[in-house]
Amino acid sequence: MLPLTLDTIAAISTPQGHGAIGIVRISGEKALEILESIFIRKQKEEPWVPHQLTRGVIQDGKEILDDVLVAFMPEKKSYTGERLVEIQGHGSSFILSEILTLVIQKGARLAEPGEFTFRAFLNGKMDLAQAEAVLDLITAKSRKALHACHQHLQGRFSKEILELRGGLLELLVHTEASIDFSTEDIEVFSSRSMLEKLRPLQEKIKILLKTYEQGRMYLEGVKVAIVGRPNVGKSSLLNALLNYERAIVTEEAGTTRDTIEEELFYRGLQMRLMDTAGIRKTEHAVEKIGIKNSLEKIKSADLVLILLDASQELCAQDFEILDLVGDKKKIGVFNKIDLVSGADLKKFPVPYVCISALYRQGIESLLEALYREIIQEEMNSENILLTKIRHKDSLEKALKHLNLFEEGLAEEKSLEFLALDLRSAIEELEMMIGKITLEDVYDQVFSSFCIGK
Repeated sequence: MLPLTLDTIAAISTPQGHGAIGIVRISGEKALEILESIFIRKQKEEPWVPHQLTRGVIQDGKEILDDVLVAFMPEKKSYTGERLVEIQGHGSSFILSEILTLVIQKGARLAEPGEFTFRAFLNGKMDLAQAEAVLDLITAKSRKALHACHQHLQGRFSKEILELRGGLLELLVHTEASIDFSTEDIEVFSSRSMLEKLRPLQEKIKILLKTYEQGRMYLEGVKVAIVGRPNVGKSSLLNALLNYERAIVTEEAGTTRDTIEEELFYRGLQMRLMDTAGIRKTEHAVEKIGIKNSLEKIKSADLVLILLDASQELCAQDFEILDLVGDKKKIGVFNKIDLVSGADLKKFPVPYVCISALYRQGIESLLEALYREIIQEEMNSENILLTKIRHKDSLEKALKHLNLFEEGLAEEKSLEFLALDLRSAIEELEMMIGKITLEDVYDQVFSSFCIGK
């Protein structure tokens, strides 16, 4: 568990390796005191101006370590909500390490992973959902992911959860008031009015839950498996989609023995393309391993491209592969349309696209069909996207408690039991944004951060 202490922490906040600039960050009550013990200004001594860069040198005794720019941020106006100092030096791993060592010698300690953001959370600079969005923003690989991260970081997702919580608290107040006045001749509780308040809240949770798959794919990218029997052109298709020769292509069936994976970005969406070994019955030990890997990739894929040879008749093997894909999102891809057609395309019971991987014909149409199958409904800037499995689990549990509350109303259960269901639903929502939480949730959220964030 991250330490709940008031000591001053420090870390290098830029990536490892060499670069033009590197940053050492210090946060805590002694941040400015530590800085002033090692920093000599280039100009005359003046009061610190918050958020303004000041030039000087970092000295260890009489030895100059680096010529730097320094920014000071006071309490409540910094990222962590504490006194914060950022030393911007040259991007040498050695120099930054020496500065950090000196800072620690002067009274700071090395920060734990995610501790700067954890302190921002503890000091009310952001809630738990916003803190999670910081890490997602750092690791975002596409514009779609950036859009989803900014929604959460700006607090729009948290606002939605707080509005749900407010609606449930209103229901709880009415329920508990009815318990308190049960001996009085006062009608506080009406099942009909409670249902009228409950159902919009249930519907709002259902709408949020429906966005999870799309939100997850925006954030994590989309896994696309290219499958088919040997020699239908899977590796050629991978090369055509990437627009360069990534996979080896030969006339020999079964050339691909292992999965090849590459990233492709299309219309702001990250796709992880997986070229798999051809699926067929074989006695070759290495090819068997490749086919086993292909089946595993089908299971893990978000969408499957079933590649077929348009120059040949459809065979039983093609339909067996279709059965293996099951109810996954899928698109049929008829390759080799530059040759004489031998396939009755209408026999294949899946939406399909015709291409020539060799001559790169129909590739744009395939990419568009792929995008449309994944993003079945474009989200506008007003849509709130669910991106975290933790949030999805909490909303599902909250909805389950609300459904139990509704069933309890119909069965005229004791109001005490109904109040318990409402409290449980409220707790699940509060857990999402950190109003109440458990230590293992904190660990899960912040341990994934790098040191210095």
